[in-house]
Amino acid sequence: MTHSGANVLFSVSIRPSTLNWALALLSAVGCAFTPKDTAHCLQWGALPTELSRIGVEKAGIVTRPADSPVLCRWRGVNHGVSAVALAGVLGTRSRHHDLGFLAASGTCVPVALLGGDLVAQAGDPKIDQSLGNTVEFASSHPDCDVWWREVSEDVIPPTPELLLPVWSVDGTAASNADGEKLGICRSFGDESTAHADGGRPLLGTLVLEGPDMGSCFFNRPSGADDRASAGALSGGLFHVLQARSKGAGGGPCGEGEDGDDDDDDLWSELEVELRNRVQRFITAADENLLERVVLDSGSASVLTSGTDNDQGHFSFSALLDETAALRACELQEVLSGTRFVPHRLNTMGLHLLRSLLAERMAEARIHARGYDSHPDFAAWRRDGILVKDLDDPALGGDEGVLQLLRMVSGEETLGIPSAPLSWMPRNVTVQAGLDPQTKFHIDTIAPIVKVWVFQDPPGVTMDQGPLYFAKGTARNSEAKLRWMHAYAQSPATEARSEPSFRLRGCAAATAAAEDFVLAVEGKADLRHVGIEAAAPLLPLPGVRRTLVVADTSGVHARGTGVPGLVRQSWRLPGDTDGGLKRLDPFRWPIKRAEVPAEVPLVRGSRDEL
Repeated sequence: MTHSGANVLFSVSIRPSTLNWALALLSAVGCAFTPKDTAHCLQWGALPTELSRIGVEKAGIVTRPADSPVLCRWRGVNHGVSAVALAGVLGTRSRHHDLGFLAASGTCVPVALLGGDLVAQAGDPKIDQSLGNTVEFASSHPDCDVWWREVSEDVIPPTPELLLPVWSVDGTAASNADGEKLGICRSFGDESTAHADGGRPLLGTLVLEGPDMGSCFFNRPSGADDRASAGALSGGLFHVLQARSKGAGGGPCGEGEDGDDDDDDLWSELEVELRNRVQRFITAADENLLERVVLDSGSASVLTSGTDNDQGHFSFSALLDETAALRACELQEVLSGTRFVPHRLNTMGLHLLRSLLAERMAEARIHARGYDSHPDFAAWRRDGILVKDLDDPALGGDEGVLQLLRMVSGEETLGIPSAPLSWMPRNVTVQAGLDPQTKFHIDTIAPIVKVWVFQDPPGVTMDQGPLYFAKGTARNSEAKLRWMHAYAQSPATEARSEPSFRLRGCAAATAAAEDFVLAVEGKADLRHVGIEAAAPLLPLPGVRRTLVVADTSGVHARGTGVPGLVRQSWRLPGDTDGGLKRLDPFRWPIKRAEVPAEVPLVRGSRDEL
């Protein structure tokens, strides 16, 4: 069997009886950073163009300032800029991509070097024909939106699927020596980052995987000789370059683009995978709920008017049939961890189907391993958040924390950290300006786990902007589904721009689910359906270390506070997504005892899989 995905090609030979197990295992380990296929969104040419000035987001608004950086690269200089004298200084492992920016002097300055000999005039890009050295300049493709996305402090991971990774001249994704993908970042260059970048925006290398995930490394001039010194921002306070196709499909299957429709084998496999999952995990109550939300909204008439499936005859089975008939490349995205899939079938409830299926499969993984017997399971399922005394002997130390993480994830070792647990400080300074994280939002459609530890002293007060969480909003209630369904309707401008839906980010969604929005804000009462008003999470009284485990597919936000004050917290270090690494939300639940001995091992031991 040969299977090809967006970023991997592998071949395994197994007996038919173990095919489903192999597919499940391969799906379960698909946890590396997988961006959308938007490499075409950044074009390279001999001279800058009017599209070379890329928009910059500030307080959620994208503008195109005159000082927006123009990206450039050296073609034919052996891409050896990353090997300059700073090797061994950056993070855990030496790394830098080979892009640069067009300086005010008209020179192309590589990220890994400030000053020196590798410069070129913008109007004269061919500087050494004998070596084939050429400077190229980036511009956004007319069919794409490309912009510098603002990443607030302590946002993990700062790598949304719209993020544009670095692509080398040969068309491969840029990575360091350890195979970890790299992106492009830019420091804010204001008072919030003056300690790191001297108050001037600096282009840098964003690490997308591994122990330095979420860190933006850059260089700054220091001294009269203009040599470079290393700087870094970890977990936010910088911009990341991201892109999206303007086509209705939002990616390689956008309207008018060629897809994978000729790959019949892949399509057949994906269709079976979709139908099997829906049949196994979606309940009759789920089907009725989705039908009710879609019919009440009237959205299905956009697609079904004048057909056999008119608005009065819309059904869940019609949605499933339409989804199963999508092209292979579209089905791949539907069955991925992509937070929002811009597609015409959202009028029939595609977004709701993905969210319901992800929730049911997460529950099934917990049940499959027997973790539903954990004493905190009922509270987790009901509220979506747990608050514990980390030093309480009843918790059981590191092993007790690990058991808690196994229960909330449904995994025994996959994505689970190893003992002894270590914690790293992640401090948040209350900003004087608008911090996008202070807006109530959900992170994604599927259950995900984030973890914080708050220590007292110094403690956390209301002045320091504590985390707010609305209990019960991680569940797919009818009110939440109404809100998400309206949010997902074409043109879905807000959802395409920020797939982490903001509570009041879409006027149509607020109108369609006003009861849900007001309940989160404490202005309406939906406690009878399990939804509580968002409340601050302050350290437990008299407790030295408070552990918070939250499913941030529920509505949450960073509280406002007194500008300049700092909220201190501790997080799990490394490539953890702020808690537990995000895995494929549609991976099959597997009991360890059920895995056949002949299943090939992928990326780990049998116990891990």
